[in-house]
Amino acid sequence: MTQFHKTCPHISIAFVITVTSINIDNLVRSVLDLGVTAFNLRRLFYHPSSRIVDHSQMPALLVSHEEFSEMSAQVQAKYGSLARFML
Repeated sequence: MTQFHKTCPHISIAFVITVTSINIDNLVRSVLDLGVTAFNLRRLFYHPSSRIVDHSQMPALLVSHEEFSEMSAQVQAKYGSLARFML
């Protein structure tokens, strides 16, 4: 992706991030250097009936609506001058 951004700097790169209790700041920080200029933040959802996920880990990754709002506001305040954030 870094090479693509160098070759085509006029193209805007956006990331969709599913926000968990452990990932938002690290993900935003790590992909800004790759040329990402827009982030679409989504709150993680969990269906206990799913056969695909690791049910022992999912509850710890969930964030409440309030936590999601707070985490989103924090990354917007920290990185808002470098990228756009859509909720």
